[in-house]
Amino acid sequence: HTPTHGREEEDAAARKAAAIQASVAAEAVLTSALEYMVEPGESALVRMEPDVESRALGNLDSGQSISGYPGGGWLRLAGGDRSLVPRELVGGWVFIGRHLGATCSRITVRSRYIEAIDLEWPGLDTTDVHDAKVMYVVEWQLLQASREGGGATDSLEGSETKGHTPSLQPHAIVSGIPGGSALRLRVATRV
Repeated sequence: HTPTHGREEEDAAARKAAAIQASVAAEAVLTSALEYMVEPGESALVRMEPDVESRALGNLDSGQSISGYPGGGWLRLAGGDRSLVPRELVGGWVFIGRHLGATCSRITVRSRYIEAIDLEWPGLDTTDVHDAKVMYVVEWQLLQASREGGGATDSLEGSETKGHTPSLQPHAIVSGIPGGSALRLRVATRV
């Protein structure tokens, strides 16, 4: 092993341990597992550990509802009486990324303005949280039309192409958006 290779293995082990620890902490704070859905047009591999090199246990299909505890960008699939997870996948790990969306964070547009947008989402049921505060952050990114097909693509130019808006309630007005812009939106929940 080279020193760099050994360091990469240590970093991967540390990331895995952090994901496990964060998932256990989420389970301690929440009274029940959070519900997620595999995003339309996506599928997601379930792995034995929170590591992309870990053995695959199965696959989740587009639109499939699952439940679990998030940690370090991964979701540990939960079982139980009301589980949405097939029994053979309980305890497995799915990378959240753009593959999964928490149902408590599904955004609805209430109103549109010239340079702002009024949003709401179901939010985390605070009866599901043991003595903790919940904060939401709406993360947004401008999309630009692609030159070839006219479809929207991620814009990577300049620092004005993305931002965030914090909120203590499952509602926010995101402002400072150029009129007529296409956006990618997501709500991050912090407990």
